[in-house]
Amino acid sequence: MCMLIFLPTVGLSSSLQNGISVQPQPPLEGKAPELHQREPAPERGPLHEENMFSRLFKPFPAKQFFSNDTCSCFEVPSVLDLYSGNCAVAKQLVEHGAPWVFTFDWKRGCEEDLLNEELREELFSFAEQEVFSAFGMAPICASVSRAITPPVRSRRWPKGVPHMPGSMKQKVKEGNIHAQFCLSLIMLAIANRWAFWCENPDKSFIWLQRGWQDFLLPSSLDVFRLSWRKDTRVATNTALAGLRML
Repeated sequence: MCMLIFLPTVGLSSSLQNGISVQPQPPLEGKAPELHQREPAPERGPLHEENMFSRLFKPFPAKQFFSNDTCSCFEVPSVLDLYSGNCAVAKQLVEHGAPWVFTFDWKRGCEEDLLNEELREELFSFAEQEVFSAFGMAPICASVSRAITPPVRSRRWPKGVPHMPGSMKQKVKEGNIHAQFCLSLIMLAIANRWAFWCENPDKSFIWLQRGWQDFLLPSSLDVFRLSWRKDTRVATNTALAGLRML
């Protein structure tokens, strides 16, 4: 979401760890480093040396990466940006000093669809290996919005009402999968003191689901709330936590 493009400038400076510099540096013209050549390529510096990052990222196309340094940035952990949309957040992250950002958005192709269980497990495995030091998420809200009529969720049944139309059951199931995956990354980030932010509508049913209680109350100091086209809530441990711009 574009409204989050200023997050790194006020929040990540104190949260990105493991030696990552977040001083402003010029982006590489929005171009990702060419990591994933199918044929052997000539050596051109540290980026092409075999290390943990290059081994893990080798199967993924370069279009998913944004970077501000083609030589050494993949030697340190950085940011995983999920449900990236037009990648405005990723571009702002590298502009403000994040070494690199790994993005996913289903609209670019089915290979980036986070409903793929194997892909989710792979990304979580990467996270456990400390490949990332920050996580950004804006999970799809097609079934967690209160605007849906007739309602398919309620305060009593935030994961789906028993009497929902059959045509909505799959969408509700998918929404629950996205919510649970985001929560698992948030819990991992909290345990390791990594930065995270997760955006959804302020009254989204995602905040009512089990495990999200720290971000439920409007007064919670673990959320940033703002009015941007619509009232929006961001669960976060960055410097935006507790801020209100309604």
